Amino acid sequence: LSITVPVQVHNQQDNWQVGLRDSAQIIIGKLNYGAKANLKKAVSFSVSQADLGLTKIPQGWQFDHVIAINASDLNLSVNKEESAPFEVHIQPGKVLLNGRLDSDQNYKGRFTLNEAALLLPQSDLSLKAVSVDAQFGDATRNDIARFTIGQVQHQTPQALFKTLSVSGNVEIQRIGDRPLMYV
Repeated sequence: LSITVPVQVHNQQDNWQVGLRDSAQIIIGKLNYGAKANLKKAVSFSVSQADLGLTKIPQGWQFDHVIAINASDLNLSVNKEESAPFEVHIQPGKVLLNGRLDSDQNYKGRFTLNEAALLLPQSDLSLKAVSVDAQFGDATRNDIARFTIGQVQHQTPQALFKTLSVSGNVEIQRIGDRPLMYV
């Protein structure tokens, strides 16, 4: 594990600001999840933006953040007891997380993923141009996430289906006194 985080910190009375002077780098050389999944090669993360702020407000404190991350490809070998191991290749794309947490533990934020891809070699299946846009903590919205998979391909000469794209959203459904449902 290697971590380089060139931060700068500013404090003005009741306001703390932490940010990056340059991109941060995180490299994970080997990772073993109890023999269930293993990294086949080192993975690195580049944090191009990490702006964190802690501000005193009349109701307590407020924590704001904007974090942008790019990661190298992840190549995993996943072991299952009932079958042979299978490989997963992930191109994580670009990740952006921004939001606010207040002293009452109310969180409101947004997670965005763009340009991701997934390859399952044993299944000859690839998913490209994957994007996700998710909202957290906004009680006025029913839709909490939207997603798009630009290309789903079965990569064999005798493909089981033609290239297709998939998009959709996840919504909260409120029906009377019943618990919230995600549809």
